[in-house]
Amino acid sequence: MYVPITPLVLLNIILTAPAKAQLNYLGCFSSVSGLTSYGEYMYQSSGYCQQECPDSYVVALMNGNECYCGDIVPSETSSSCSSKCSGYPMEMCGGDDSYTCLLYTSDAADDTPC
Repeated sequence: MYVPITPLVLLNIILTAPAKAQLNYLGCFSSVSGLTSYGEYMYQSSGYCQQECPDSYVVALMNGNECYCGDIVPSETSSSCSSKCSGYPMEMCGGDDSYTCLLYTSDAADDTPC
C-alpha cells in the first residue's frame, strides 16, 4: 500500500528529528588507543568513515584509505598526516604511521565528547 507523504507531514518529520552531532577536525596523531578497524575502502573520505562510525566519538583515518572508530580522544600529536583520502583528495587521511582524527561534538564550538 502506497501512502503519500504530504508537505505538512514532511515538515513535521524535519522539525521533530533530533539534532545530530557535528564531526570536527581534531588533528593528526601518531597513536590512538581503543580504535576498531572498519577496513579499507577505495573511495575513502571522512564522510564515508563517519557513516561507518555512528556510535563512536572519534573517527580516524590512516594511509589514505583506512577507517577506524573509537571513543578515546588521542593525545600524542604528529605532523605526519600526509596521505590524501583516496575518495576525496582534498582531505588528508592520515599517513603511514599517523591518524587524521575527527571528533563528534554537540556544537561546533565545543570540542569535548558528548
